[in-house]
Amino acid sequence: MALERIAITGSSGAYGRGVINVLRQKHPHARILGIDLFEATSDLPDEFCKCDVADADVIGKLTAFRPDTLIHLAFIVNPIRDEKRMTRVNLGGALNVLEAARQCAPERVLVSSSATVYGAWRDNPVPMPEEAPVRPRHSFRYCADKAAVEAALADFASERPEIAVSWTRPSIIYAPGSTNYLITYIANAKVFALPSGKKTPLQFVHIDDVAAATMTMLENDARGAFNVSPDDWVS
Repeated sequence: MALERIAITGSSGAYGRGVINVLRQKHPHARILGIDLFEATSDLPDEFCKCDVADADVIGKLTAFRPDTLIHLAFIVNPIRDEKRMTRVNLGGALNVLEAARQCAPERVLVSSSATVYGAWRDNPVPMPEEAPVRPRHSFRYCADKAAVEAALADFASERPEIAVSWTRPSIIYAPGSTNYLITYIANAKVFALPSGKKTPLQFVHIDDVAAATMTMLENDARGAFNVSPDDWVS
C-alpha cells in the first residue's frame, strides 16, 4: 500500500520530526500534514496546522486532509499539576483522532503508546513480550492515560477491521536536545538515591530507531502493539 497522504499529530516533537525525516527518505513524494501547538524549525511537513489535539476542531482538520495514513504522536509526558488537562490531551486527543479516522477511513492508523503501560511490578517477566498484560500504575497519570488509549485503540480496531491499527510501546526515547524529565534527571543529577541499594535497570532507545521501526510498521500495515526497545539494558 502506498503512503501518499500522511497526517501527523505532534509533528514538531522529536518523534514526529524523526518520522518525517524517514518519510522524506523513503517516500519523497508523500504529502505530509503536521499538527502541533508550535512549528518546528527542521524536518518540516508540507502543510502545518497549529491546533490542540484536545480541541474537537482537530477532527475537521484531519478529515479535510483526507489522509491514507494517520499517525498520532501528540501527548504530554512530563508530569504537570493539572492532571485533568494531561488526560484531556493524552486520552481526549487520541479519541479525537480516532473519531477523525472513523470519518475519513484512512488505510492505516498508528499511535504512540509507551512501555510504561506494563507497570513496574515485581512479577513482570524479563524481557517483556507484547503479550504481557497491561497493568499500569494508576498513580502515574501518563501510563494510566496510555493504557486507556490502548483500550480505545483495541475497540476501534475491532470496530473497523479494514483499517490497519497499530501502536508503538517505546522505552525511554533519547534524541539530541531531549527535554523530558527522565533524561534531564539522569543527565544532570550528581548523586542518585537508589532504593534499598538496588541498581534499577533502564532502557533507552534512540529516536532514529523508533522512527525506523514506525516506518516498518506503516509499510507493512502492522496491527496491534509493538515494543520498541533495545535487546539489553543499563543499570
